[in-house]
Amino acid sequence: MTGEADKFALALSAPEAAAMLTVTCEADKPRVVAMVEAWRRMKKDVESFFGPRKAASRAVWVRDCDDEKKLLDPLEQAIKIGNRPILEYDAKIRREAEDARRKQEEAARKLEQERQAALQKAAEASKKGDEAEARKIRDEADAREVRAEIEKPVEVPPPVRTAGTRTTWRARVVDLKALCRAVADGKVPEAYVEANLTVLRPLAVAQKRRDIGVPGVEGEAVEGR
Repeated sequence: MTGEADKFALALSAPEAAAMLTVTCEADKPRVVAMVEAWRRMKKDVESFFGPRKAASRAVWVRDCDDEKKLLDPLEQAIKIGNRPILEYDAKIRREAEDARRKQEEAARKLEQERQAALQKAAEASKKGDEAEARKIRDEADAREVRAEIEKPVEVPPPVRTAGTRTTWRARVVDLKALCRAVADGKVPEAYVEANLTVLRPLAVAQKRRDIGVPGVEGEAVEGR
């Protein structure tokens, strides 16, 4: 391969470079994606370069087809190899997320069974006239439920991104106080801010009174058996 096509000579070593790429964390992915995108751009440049030349004459077309194939084959191979660690990493993250979800569901089922058993026990105590014991059992069951809710991990699915994936946008709160002021001033809807009851509820359970020391929030007694 000689002449102007020499500027694409890096394509010949692309598979070796791709084979050295690894993804072990989210921070590795942009670098691998950038490399794969560079090979895609080079592939497009190769096709653009040889396209008009192939149309010039049959002889040139045959020669250029051979040169083009020499460049495109390793680039195709590099793109495939380069995407592999990204796909393997994302599959690993999805498997881990699925395992965590199953464990969380099992813990939730166990918690519900314990809660129902506690409520049954509280009902039996209430029938015997021991309301103090019944309330104690219900409070303990509520406290266990609240602790489980607080300790529940927040699942953030990793972005599945390989070369060619389109960019999407999402919102991220960078100044919570500014957002709360905007809600208080009526500049944005109240729906933009939601109280974290997972954190507030344990305060009411612990203090068992209307004033739990949080502005705009009060404790509420809910009767039940």
